[in-house]
Amino acid sequence: MIPYERVYFALRKMRVKPLKKQTAETMRICLAVHRLGFPITVPIVACLRGRGKCTTTDSLHVLGDKKCLTLLRGSRNRLSRWIVSPEFLRHFNGDHQP
Repeated sequence: MIPYERVYFALRKMRVKPLKKQTAETMRICLAVHRLGFPITVPIVACLRGRGKCTTTDSLHVLGDKKCLTLLRGSRNRLSRWIVSPEFLRHFNGDHQP
């Protein structure tokens, strides 16, 4: 289980604004999927969040813009895939140097 508070404070350290509960929950799901070794895709996150695909796509792109996720480029026929960014993992694990 991934503690909500650790994700929230990692996002705060990264100065993600506005920091809403939905943002932290989405990032928490992305981190769990990443740890399980599955690709982070819109259908997986949408199913786990219980949200629509359009809303989920927007959320994942915003997290990418905030440097929390990294979009993997691939073939146009494949689903867009993300990974948790090394920068977020450093903040989450407490390895960030100011």
